[in-house]
Amino acid sequence: MIDDRSPDVLIVGGGVIGMSCAWRVARQGARVTVVESATIGDRLACSYGNQGLVCPSHAVPVAAPGVVAQGLRWLFDPTGPLYIRRPWRAGVLRWLWRFARASTPARAEAGTAAMAELLLRSAGLHARMAGAAAASDGGRPYGYAADGVLYAFLTQEGLRHHLEESRQAARYGIPFQQLTGDQVRQMEPALSPRVAGGVLYPGDAHLDSRSFVRWLHAQAIDAGVQVVEQTDVIRLQPGRPGGHASALTSRGEIGAGQIVIAAGAWSPRVAAGLGLRLPVQAAKGYSITFSRPPWRPRRPVNLGEARAVATPLPHGVRIGGTLELAGLDRSIALRRVQAILDGAGRVVPGARFDAGSADAEVWHGLRPLAPDALPIIGRPRAHPNLVLATAHGMLGVSLAPATGEAVAALIAGNRPAVDLRPYSPDRFA
Repeated sequence: MIDDRSPDVLIVGGGVIGMSCAWRVARQGARVTVVESATIGDRLACSYGNQGLVCPSHAVPVAAPGVVAQGLRWLFDPTGPLYIRRPWRAGVLRWLWRFARASTPARAEAGTAAMAELLLRSAGLHARMAGAAAASDGGRPYGYAADGVLYAFLTQEGLRHHLEESRQAARYGIPFQQLTGDQVRQMEPALSPRVAGGVLYPGDAHLDSRSFVRWLHAQAIDAGVQVVEQTDVIRLQPGRPGGHASALTSRGEIGAGQIVIAAGAWSPRVAAGLGLRLPVQAAKGYSITFSRPPWRPRRPVNLGEARAVATPLPHGVRIGGTLELAGLDRSIALRRVQAILDGAGRVVPGARFDAGSADAEVWHGLRPLAPDALPIIGRPRAHPNLVLATAHGMLGVSLAPATGEAVAALIAGNRPAVDLRPYSPDRFA
């Protein structure tokens, strides 16, 4: 049932970004309604089965020098870490052209500086939120643990390439420790004796992403947020400055003072009715969660050349990876799932990872990715009643607290804690 009163702020999307925005905005005293097409935290949600990393270490954008050439080698391999299905689809070639333009040393350096600021801000907020949650709820309600993230590489070449990114991020305050193969195996004895070396990021953390979204949902409800699930937004009308905006939904029309689009990979569809063309592609990723895992790492382990991550969770171990541009397609390519597990098996040779086992849950999620791999956060010039909060790519969980904080500042007419100019919605005009 939709409240008859028009909210001050209508948020389209109830994922980790939308719920973070809703909670932060409501804490300022605003009346907030969230409209979600599915159910908060269900299998269709992007945070249901992701790796749950809080990772300032990922400050270097995906769009970086060398990625285009590397991606071309994988382009036509349906089991490769990067796969583009039907690259001639509408908008994909233009997106790839923009991606190539963003993959220059100068733009990657500027992107790293911007992302480091936002990621570090968000990591600090995560730590404070988790501390407050533990104090009020007892224990760790969503499994937050600040144990760092370990990278393990089977080759010196893979280690050397990654260290270039580590040193680039370190210039902006993100610490790392280079490790020998023996040091990596001391931390994770089950790893292959072929491991040549690794990197530890002590400032990273992890959590159970699904539990985190549900916790945010509970906090938002406590703050007075109305959440309307199983409801589609058909059309938005942003209104004039100082006037009311509105959204036509499958349950009727909702008026609002301001609207926030935080609909993840579906944000371009929602924004299209306003004449906004968001160059955001759905980047599909896969994960396999084992409730009785054949191996349980002490902390998240990035499996280097396997392009996969293993995350310990309260209810098991999750292994995930890959980036597949296939539009809003929801099918699961089992050979890509198997490629993830085969890669993990090479790094952890004593473990048997079987996606068909009774304790394995195979999942996929669609991450919204802009061609420069930076989020889109801010007000488009043409629509002063509208705020965009999307295109967080693989970093939605990491960036949720800082994004919510920034959106709340914009809604209140205040200056955000971080510089949002690199994330402007108008940078693609």
